[in-house]
Amino acid sequence: MQETLRLYAPVPGLRRVLSHDTRVCGVTIPRGATIVHCLNMYAHLPELWGADHGEFRVDRERASYQPFGAGPRTCIGRDVARVEFKILLSHLLHNFIFTPISGERVEMERVVSVKPRSGYHFQVSI
Repeated sequence: MQETLRLYAPVPGLRRVLSHDTRVCGVTIPRGATIVHCLNMYAHLPELWGADHGEFRVDRERASYQPFGAGPRTCIGRDVARVEFKILLSHLLHNFIFTPISGERVEMERVVSVKPRSGYHFQVSI
């Protein structure tokens, strides 16, 4: 869910009004100025996510994950979106058949938890 929301943030950006003068890259932005934190751009910066920033990888570090903002002004819809995502997943699993592709060997990787090294590949049918 988190990697999906990183790639496809629910909103393109967040507006904030600065509470004090702020210096960014040598430029002073005055108190009261409105800034926009572009979530879609931020989620695809190679400096943060690596050269494969556009690829879906569930094993990414989550420190820079902010599709709902962060801190005291986190989006109030965050928990609703998470529940909706889980409901969607339960409907998919209930209404479709996910069959592993035959002959494909799934290698497991043990880091903090056990997970497939290269993901799972399925054929989906009704």
